[in-house]
Amino acid sequence: MMIEIGLVIAVVMASGAWLKTRSWFPNDYIPLAIVVMVIAYNAINALLYGGDLLEAGKIAFLEATAAIGIHSGTKNSFQKRDVEQ
Repeated sequence: MMIEIGLVIAVVMASGAWLKTRSWFPNDYIPLAIVVMVIAYNAINALLYGGDLLEAGKIAFLEATAAIGIHSGTKNSFQKRDVEQ
């Protein structure tokens, strides 16, 4: 049994939000960092809890898509608000 998808996405999104506040990390690379973190967290998750690595890879693809969608959606929402004001 592996850790739930929602928890992994929450940790990755929190990590992505933390990276946004760091001056040493370029904001353009945050989506790439999200993908790398999701893959790494899922591989570690599978190894620690005896899960299947292929299944972890499939789940990582879904989680990365969801996390990037959430990141892009919130980023675009804030940009639209700034333009309207």
